Amino acid sequence: MNYLLWGAVFAVLNINVAIGSCTVDVFPDFVGYFMLMKGMSNFAEESKAFARGRHWAFGMMIFSAILFVLDLIDMNIHASLQVWGLSLVAMVLTLVVMYQLVTGVVEMEKYHGWQLESTKLRTMWMIQAVLTPIMYLLMWIPVVGAICTMASGVVSLVFLVALYGTKMRYDNYNR
Repeated sequence: MNYLLWGAVFAVLNINVAIGSCTVDVFPDFVGYFMLMKGMSNFAEESKAFARGRHWAFGMMIFSAILFVLDLIDMNIHASLQVWGLSLVAMVLTLVVMYQLVTGVVEMEKYHGWQLESTKLRTMWMIQAVLTPIMYLLMWIPVVGAICTMASGVVSLVFLVALYGTKMRYDNYNR
């Protein structure tokens, strides 16, 4: 479960540092997707969603590595609309991977009869699935975009806290 938690942290949190004219992600997404892929592979026997999700995570690992390199070579200055489009695709695919993660937790909860807080995870995912696309579409309007970005960030943090709670509950059942 550690791989799933840390993979989600790296994939969901987007903290960037500007060094000169290039941007570096403090938590590289491709590292997160690698950890998610590994974690989902570990639980693939317990949930079909994890089995499907590991393939999505592998694809996102490759895709986000390409985006990481584009950020490093400062492509966002030369082709901002194209990079924005790629980021939009990455956002949708991230939601797909996180959906597989949440569905896997729901299935694992049912399979074992455990209480892993899947309802809270699913609720946070649904809110994120609504807020994030709105944020991307409204980011061109400064005040509205900033509000949506902050709201999406808060929901992402609450999702990660809920996933941490799921991990702790899972660990308690496996002692």
